[in-house]
Amino acid sequence: MRHIAVARFGHEGNSFGSVLATLADFKSCEWAAGNEEVLARYRGTNTEIGGAIDFLEHRPGWTAHFLRCAWATPSGEIEPAVFETIMADLQQGLASRSWDAVFLGQHGAMQVVGIEHADAEIIRRVRAAIGDAALGVSFDLHANITQDVLDLLDVSVGYKCHPHTDMAATAQKCLRLLLETADH
Repeated sequence: MRHIAVARFGHEGNSFGSVLATLADFKSCEWAAGNEEVLARYRGTNTEIGGAIDFLEHRPGWTAHFLRCAWATPSGEIEPAVFETIMADLQQGLASRSWDAVFLGQHGAMQVVGIEHADAEIIRRVRAAIGDAALGVSFDLHANITQDVLDLLDVSVGYKCHPHTDMAATAQKCLRLLLETADH
């Protein structure tokens, strides 16, 4: 049996916004962890995590482990302590076992006070935690993706539609490519 971690830590930040995103903002929007909670929250939704649930339920050779899934409504930057709290939760989940693959449903436009490129920081920390395991990330169509980010990933796929009618499909495409990568 192969093991895949699935997580989401996304936020669309606006550096001109004066209201910082708090932990309460994440908890009141999207906040779930663990298979039971994540399946109940996202199953059947047109989200990256909903798409991942549907995709992985049809892959009997893979066991999905749903870690922290968090999203806050777009706002100003995220408070640094909030970023560190959510990252610690995600990193603790990643440290719980060895992974064959990891899928992140990101946004790609996160802004955190004091961090130049927050999504890159997330991906750097995830890569450090998982070593050579296959890593795939789905992004919003206006994500801020740098070469440094791409160098850390095995697979990246972005939405094509606005409004975002293809979030689940984007995750499924990313997961298909990710599992193919992990199998080689």
